[in-house]
Amino acid sequence: MIFKEYFFSQKTSFFLALIFLTHPVLTQAVAWIPGRNDSLLAIFILTSFYFFLNFLKTDRLTYLWWHLAFFVMALFVKENAVFLPLICVAYYYLFDDKFTTENKQSNFLIIFVTWFCSLTVWYLFRKVSLPNNTSLGSMALSGWHNFSAVLVYFGKVIFPFNLGVYPVIKDLTYWYGFSAILFFSIVTYFTTKLNWRRLLFGGLWFIIFLLPSLLNSDPSLEHRLYLPIIGLLFCFAELYPLKNLKWQTRKCKIMAVVIIIIFSVLTIFHSKSFSDRLSFWTQATKNSPSSAFSFNNLGAMNYLDGNFEEAKKDYLQALSLDSRQQLVHNNLGLIAMNQGRLSEAESEYKKELQINPYYDNTWANLGTLYLSLKRFSEAKQAFVEAYRINPNNLQAYNGLLNLSSN
Repeated sequence: MIFKEYFFSQKTSFFLALIFLTHPVLTQAVAWIPGRNDSLLAIFILTSFYFFLNFLKTDRLTYLWWHLAFFVMALFVKENAVFLPLICVAYYYLFDDKFTTENKQSNFLIIFVTWFCSLTVWYLFRKVSLPNNTSLGSMALSGWHNFSAVLVYFGKVIFPFNLGVYPVIKDLTYWYGFSAILFFSIVTYFTTKLNWRRLLFGGLWFIIFLLPSLLNSDPSLEHRLYLPIIGLLFCFAELYPLKNLKWQTRKCKIMAVVIIIIFSVLTIFHSKSFSDRLSFWTQATKNSPSSAFSFNNLGAMNYLDGNFEEAKKDYLQALSLDSRQQLVHNNLGLIAMNQGRLSEAESEYKKELQINPYYDNTWANLGTLYLSLKRFSEAKQAFVEAYRINPNNLQAYNGLLNLSSN
């Protein structure tokens, strides 16, 4: 709706919507449950932006309150929403000639006040609910370290053939990103009567909504493109050949159908990686062979499926990549304990506690091991420690009850 009403023709807008619907890089936001917050964020941000534009166009306060309501909902979905006012300001100053009302300045003052009040309320709720121990310096350092992910994201949008499920920076491929920049530059050069304002607005949308993702420890997850990619669609619609397409011609219709079919097929194949937990982490290790975290999780999935030998191989691979990877020794201890190698299990549990001394499940597992060996005093110490760390640990609680009956 935003494409159609404020930027492009109906047919171009429909084609852009189909691209958004079928683009393979957005599969994760739909097929992976943790990606649902990005799709919800996009719904609220786009709706809020739509009402913002209508308020500027008509001066009707009803649109302002709806804009504010959806902005607040977006804030409580994901923190990226704090950047919506920047997008709105950018749009206002880039396209202010679209709004001819005499009250533009007073209207924008009202909008600023509502933004300030909304952000203040959100910040107070967030401060009470979530302790923030992250300094601005560490956030800036993380963003700088992960900035190369922008190139990878850009490459995946234009050439969606290098997709993953849980990629890490170390294993990312930059060739697609550089190729995408070259392709984008060539197309821009050959575009006549380029509307730089639309191009700039699309680029700002992409960068501004993508930057918060760089502050995460896993900055290259594809579901985080769900909202930023809309900015690139703004840009693509302004460039040759999409800008000059004559949709009534047979050639254009065939081209559009071919693109949508290719994207749909790629999406179907990529979605298979999200079909179950084992498929997900198997694909994760293929995409990121240097990720100890992915191998540890693949081992956990094999363990839950009863494939103990495969799980052990995965855990040992995780340790070869990172000797201090948390939970691996605990999981190896569980395998050894299930197979009756109790001394090996004890050794693995103790190794885990050297790395991760406050993991209550390892203490509880160690207590269970000692209980089976009738080493009651040691079992009690382990269960008490697990209970001290986490009073809700049922395994520790049950272990103490069993000790009291002996």
